[in-house]
Amino acid sequence: SLKHLIKSCLEKDEKKLSLQEEELSASARMEEYRIAGELLTAQGYLVPRGVDSVSLPNFYDPDGREMQIELDVALTPAQNAQRYFKRYRKARSAQQIAKEQKEKTMQEIALLEQALFDLNACQTEDDLRDVRRTLEAAGIVKAAPAKGTKKKEPNRESKPLCYLAPDGTEIFVGKNSVQNDRLTGAARGNDTWLHAKDMPGSHVIIRTESPAPETLLSAAKLAAWFSKGKGVQVPVDYTLRKFVKKPGGTPPGFVIYTNQRTLIINTTEGEIAAMISKA
Repeated sequence: SLKHLIKSCLEKDEKKLSLQEEELSASARMEEYRIAGELLTAQGYLVPRGVDSVSLPNFYDPDGREMQIELDVALTPAQNAQRYFKRYRKARSAQQIAKEQKEKTMQEIALLEQALFDLNACQTEDDLRDVRRTLEAAGIVKAAPAKGTKKKEPNRESKPLCYLAPDGTEIFVGKNSVQNDRLTGAARGNDTWLHAKDMPGSHVIIRTESPAPETLLSAAKLAAWFSKGKGVQVPVDYTLRKFVKKPGGTPPGFVIYTNQRTLIINTTEGEIAAMISKA
C-alpha cells in the first residue's frame, strides 16, 4: 500500500513539475515586456496614431536591431507602455512563485524517490516503520490513529547493514533515510563517507580515515549496489565525514558535502553476497 501511494504521489508531482516548467517558460518573456515599455516611454513620439504595431530602435540590442511591438489602438503610446510594464510585473511575480513551487516539488520528488528506494530495501518491520515515519513527517502519509488506551510502544531503532572488507574492516550501510541520518550523525569526523552521486541510495561509512584501497573499493561497491543505479556504471562520491553537513529543516537522509572524489563503479550481486558471507 505504501508503494502504491508513493508511486501515485510521484506521478502527481511529475505532472505538477511539468506545469511549473511551462509557467517558467511563459514568464521568460517578461524582459521583452519591460523593454517594450521602456522603448515606448522613450520613443513614443515615433509611434503613428492608430497603428496596432510599431517597430522601434532597440537600444538594448547589441546589433542595433529594431523591436516589433504590438499595440492597443485604443491607448496612447504612454498607456501602451504602462500596459507592458504591468505585464512585466505580473510575469516577474509569476516567475518567482513558479520557481519556489518548482523547488518545493523537486524536493518532494527526491524524497519520494528515496522513500521508494528505501521501501524496496526493507528487510524488517522496523525498516518499514522508518519509511512510514519519513513520509508522515513530510505530510505525505497521515499518522496512524492510536487504538484504544493501550500504552504506545517506544520506537525501536532499525539497524544498518554491516559488511566486512577483505582486510576485515567493518563497513556500515544505511538501509533507508532514517538509518542514513543516524549512521552519518554518529560517525566520527575522520571516518570515510560514501554515497552514489545524484541519486537515491545508502550512506556508507568506513570507520577509518585512510582505508586500504581494497576496503575503499568494497565500500564503493556497496554504495553503488545500494543505490538507484544498482551497481551499473554508478558514480560514487567519497569524502571524510567532517565534510558532510545536514542543513536544518531538510528531510531525513538529505546532506550536502564537499572535498569529495568520485569513482565510477560496476558491481554484481555475487560480489555483494561474498561480502555478506564474511560479515
